[in-house]
Amino acid sequence: MIDTTRKSERFLQQYRFRMALPYLSGDVMDFGGNEGELAPFVKGKYLVVNYDHSVMTGQKFDTIVALAVIEHIEYQEVFKIFKKFHTEHLKPGGKIILTTPTPASKPVLEFL
Repeated sequence: MIDTTRKSERFLQQYRFRMALPYLSGDVMDFGGNEGELAPFVKGKYLVVNYDHSVMTGQKFDTIVALAVIEHIEYQEVFKIFKKFHTEHLKPGGKIILTTPTPASKPVLEFL
């Protein structure tokens, strides 16, 4: 979980939001969505999923968002999780939006 009281982390979170907002539509699941800070930007149903994945059971979404999350998941689990998103939680025609740091940004993020 990020500490949004730290200006640097809040800035990066807002930057990721700006990148994702044009692609949000309908009902949104925010995977790894911290405290649900993306909720004000969602027009449909909104679900934040952090450690308790059971809250997404039986639910389908137009958009699944995973902003700066994938790099925190074990390599083999990433494929399982995103396959489950696609087969169980994404409505037909839905989309998955994700961000992940580039190798070039690693020193900057570690500094912040």
